[in-house]
Amino acid sequence: MEVFVRAAHNLGSEALRGHIEQRFRSVLARLASSIRRVEVRVDDVNGPRGGPDKECSALVAIKGEQPLNFKVNAGDAYHAVDLLASLVKHSLVRHRKATQSKRRRQPRFAVEAAG
Repeated sequence: MEVFVRAAHNLGSEALRGHIEQRFRSVLARLASSIRRVEVRVDDVNGPRGGPDKECSALVAIKGEQPLNFKVNAGDAYHAVDLLASLVKHSLVRHRKATQSKRRRQPRFAVEAAG
């Protein structure tokens, strides 16, 4: 699983980049075999106006499926990253369970009745 980080120039500290990579790798470790890449982006959407203006988004490319998009807003970039990582993990676990149950319901082979 590859993790790519893009942050606004005023948010692009090495500490934040390290936190993003570490957080996503640890949260998605169990699901890493089914994920090709994760692109995380952090932006300051309100600029100097204040408020919950740190937007963190992720594009998750799952092997054999369409990419999934996620987005959260928070007052602090680190908090936004933590919220997003948790959201991605829980969504991917639900997605994996749903696809596994669909596969279980489909017959693996067809049996024709002799007659």
